[in-house]
Amino acid sequence: MARSYDFEAPGNPDSSGDLLEGRTRQFAALYNTSLEINSQLDLNILLKSIVERAAELVGARMGGLYLVRPEDQSLELVVSHNLPKDYTGTRLRLGEGLSGTIAQTGNYMMIPDYQSWPGRAEVYRSDPFRRVLGVPLISAGNVIGVINMTDDQRVGPFSQEEIYLVRMFANQAVIAINNARLFERAQSEIEKRKQNEAQLTQRNQELALLYRIISAATLTLEPEEVLKIALQELAGGLGFSQASAALLDDSGTRLIVVAEYPFDTPHSFIGNAIPIKGNRSTEYVLERLKPLHILDAQNDPWTAPIHELMQKRKVVSILLLPLIVRGKILGTLGLHSLVRRELNDEEIALAINAANAAAQAIGNARLYREVQQLAITDILTGLLNRRGLLELGGREIERARRLNRTVSVIMLDLDEFKSVNDFYTHTVGDQVLHAIAELFRKKVREIDIIGRPGGDEFVILLPEADLNTGLEVAERIRRCISETTICVNKVELRITASLGVVQASNDTLDLAVLIDQADQAMYRAKQAGRNKVCVYQA
Repeated sequence: MARSYDFEAPGNPDSSGDLLEGRTRQFAALYNTSLEINSQLDLNILLKSIVERAAELVGARMGGLYLVRPEDQSLELVVSHNLPKDYTGTRLRLGEGLSGTIAQTGNYMMIPDYQSWPGRAEVYRSDPFRRVLGVPLISAGNVIGVINMTDDQRVGPFSQEEIYLVRMFANQAVIAINNARLFERAQSEIEKRKQNEAQLTQRNQELALLYRIISAATLTLEPEEVLKIALQELAGGLGFSQASAALLDDSGTRLIVVAEYPFDTPHSFIGNAIPIKGNRSTEYVLERLKPLHILDAQNDPWTAPIHELMQKRKVVSILLLPLIVRGKILGTLGLHSLVRRELNDEEIALAINAANAAAQAIGNARLYREVQQLAITDILTGLLNRRGLLELGGREIERARRLNRTVSVIMLDLDEFKSVNDFYTHTVGDQVLHAIAELFRKKVREIDIIGRPGGDEFVILLPEADLNTGLEVAERIRRCISETTICVNKVELRITASLGVVQASNDTLDLAVLIDQADQAMYRAKQAGRNKVCVYQA
């Protein structure tokens, strides 16, 4: 049975440290593997490396890589890695076998047991392939090739994590292949232009520019820093005076300018929002995912919304490029010239590759942030977990100590919550915990730090709050919980909570100690009859 479908990155229903550590190791392996292939500009070596690294990511012993032949719309196997015999040169029609089907549909396919799959290609019918995973290589919306990973021993599906990693790796591989092809074409041109030293020098400078952007972008995990590097290198390398980058906001209706070059640009536009609707140049780039070159940006109707800005900056010509990662548009990158600037196809292609490299680096940076955030987040409630609470709360305690400011801690435990789980099931109990977390978010300040260290216990850290303020907040939360009816699956539940409060002193500036003291006060509230607030007493 073949499986072919699209999906987003797999969720993480289990917040166990082992699973998170495993995912972190996998993303680290993906990151290091991507760096390796992006540093290789020899196309033949690169293609072999792509197959070997893809197979390693999923623990497969064999693999292959097909490239599409545009002249006859067929596929040709260019890498045969550990296959029973060397199949290099094998050709398939579009729609033939696994790879032909992937090339035709543009979707990945997974086959638990290739030997029993009726759609296998005739040329491979006698080979002992078992489970197979095939992923398309897609550039600018077109399939340019297919990577296959297979075993001759194991059967069964690949995991969603493995599929996700290989698909992400395939995106990196496409950039590497495009760069290598660009380099290969450049090398060929260099041989043809040996008599023209000026052209040879210029081409080498362009290749060096692309390499610098790719290399520098891998040195930081901050999206804004990645864009600053790309703007500086690209503007300087292509002879543009200015450059800027803007990313889509959460609504997807505006672009926010996040980076500019030069960094001290007069009439800075950083932080400004650019509406997309009605801005023809921006709409074109974002909708068609294609670059747009405008020779007269001060007067062209396509740039009407920014005519005044272009005049202030004395910009004449612009090149607007889309920032795309894994098929998703992130924003735009603009190159600005103070004189009328014509661009040839090679210069635009170089700019596109540089923008793609920058976009991929931004995607990696965002992925890294998501993994880091996952490590300190309680999956059920979205609050901080114990690790996140101690990390962020510890910084706040240190800030209070350094600036001699007050800070209080509240420990909250839901009363008789075990009976909810026992009577209504843990699924209902989980929904109650989620509802309580939402209540906290509405009743505390943005600067307050809320965490769920475990079970039905919650900790709230209140910066700039003395003991009296802490008591007021605790009482307000206690009353709100007791007066709130929580509806779960048409069941109405009333919950109460016991709370303990403590204020940090010069003798207790350790968050773990403060939590323990608030916990002791909370247990006094339990012993006093529950649904109460008690203050820690030494």
